[in-house]
Amino acid sequence: MTLSAQVGDIHLLLPGLDTAAFLPPLGGKPSHQLWIGAYRINKIRVDRAQTSERWEMLSEPVDAELRRVDDNQIILCASYPQARERIVGKTGEELMLVVAIQSTHASGLPQQRTHYIRLDPRGDGAFPSIDRVPPSPHAPLLPVEPLMLELAAHV
Repeated sequence: MTLSAQVGDIHLLLPGLDTAAFLPPLGGKPSHQLWIGAYRINKIRVDRAQTSERWEMLSEPVDAELRRVDDNQIILCASYPQARERIVGKTGEELMLVVAIQSTHASGLPQQRTHYIRLDPRGDGAFPSIDRVPPSPHAPLLPVEPLMLELAAHV
């Protein structure tokens, strides 16, 4: 499937997960659950040779705009929220998505994998999960029910 996005849209592909993973059996819970959090990372010039980062939590606005691509494989479409304030000395910004996927192990115990994806929200390309954990305080991880999301109209 070829994805076409609008400016500011970010497609999040969840490899190996299809719609069946999020369908609950009769009277039960789905085999997988999903949570998402987000940060805007503002890069600010301190002086000629030094920059710093200011992390802004964006979980709620990113979660509120999530849509789903109409496909058997789970592909989410997120919109990048505009900055609310102008920052003096700002040289750029990045987005970090925090994606937590919980599944039920064969023993019945839950297993959770958390992925941190840092990207240029206005760029393009593939951005794999990285090991860098965001600084405290941590953005809230909000529950997402992929099958209940509005379908993305631009694909």
